[in-house]
Amino acid sequence: MRPGAGSGAGGEDPAARALKIVQVAVGGAGSDGPLVIVSASAPENIAGGGISFEAGQLAVDVDARGLVDAIGTALLLDHRQTVMDGLRPDKGGAQKPIGPRARRRAGRLSDRRGFASGELADNLRRTKITGDAEAASTFVAVPPSRNAFVGQEAARGIRYLSTGGRKADVIRRAVAGWLAGCTRGARQRQDAERRARETAGG
Repeated sequence: MRPGAGSGAGGEDPAARALKIVQVAVGGAGSDGPLVIVSASAPENIAGGGISFEAGQLAVDVDARGLVDAIGTALLLDHRQTVMDGLRPDKGGAQKPIGPRARRRAGRLSDRRGFASGELADNLRRTKITGDAEAASTFVAVPPSRNAFVGQEAARGIRYLSTGGRKADVIRRAVAGWLAGCTRGARQRQDAERRARETAGG
């Protein structure tokens, strides 16, 4: 496809349109902003310029609620593990060490910051998915009993939830896995249809 090789809706160049990226918008503290999930490429080695992309003949029904479910579950599980391991949610590496007094507190399960009793990690939750097939959302939230603690920590610059840094990679992997599942199902349906036509002599 060459730039200017026809026009689409509104007279938009199809090559320019194909170069637009598909994004998943995520927000909240520590967010890197929209994540690029898919993008067309414009390799320089194509004579006369242009773009390069391939696509199989697949019809995939994309329901935003399924995608949000996959991302939300992946983020919830990864945040839980991050808290248990005493790691920063976005940049990785250990959280700021706790002080001697906190270390000596009776009943403390771990010296890792944010994991004194296990309450925060054990009771992180994902809210109910809202929206429809076109746009949906959910939130990973701390247990109400830890709201004050998390707020105090945030005032010190210490965060336990994020969609940036390492968590952006978690989101990308979740999206890739979900899309692979969608296309796998579409391929299986097409293979079944092809075999049925061959059996029928079509």
